[in-house]
Amino acid sequence: MFRTFWGGVLLFVFAGVLQSGLFSGWRLLHGTPDAVLLAWAVWVLYETRYAPPWAWALLAGAVIEVYSALPVGVPLLGYGLAGLVAHYVLQRIEEPRIPLLFLFLWIGTILVQGSAFLGRWLFDDVTASAQVVLTQIILPSMLLNSLLALPFYAIVGEWADWTLPPRELAA
Repeated sequence: MFRTFWGGVLLFVFAGVLQSGLFSGWRLLHGTPDAVLLAWAVWVLYETRYAPPWAWALLAGAVIEVYSALPVGVPLLGYGLAGLVAHYVLQRIEEPRIPLLFLFLWIGTILVQGSAFLGRWLFDDVTASAQVVLTQIILPSMLLNSLLALPFYAIVGEWADWTLPPRELAA
């Protein structure tokens, strides 16, 4: 359990550094890839024995909260909602993993970016139409996240194999 928790924490912190340092410069229109969301989406496909997806989502949201310029609590809300959706889906469907990865990424991108827009609209008086936000930020972010999904699946899968105990030993 200890190794699993710290494996997840280190994964999300590294993804946050990667996102703020490298991926923040990768823009398509106004959308950028979300490395923490990518890492979370893959991690919850591997690790559901010790913590539910919503708990890992709150941890990922807390990492974003540290360096984000969003109003306090907005990243936790977006990631928490994505975690609740993932928890609901994983209770009903366990396989195949790759379609679930893309489902979690698309729903997570909509919820995280949508909550970020709502938070900025409510607290920072950002004025933009929902159509502009959808076409200029959310859809390009979904495309970039989709392009990076399989490389993240391979890398985070190796990380999960290294940090998580084998399923036979955990049962």
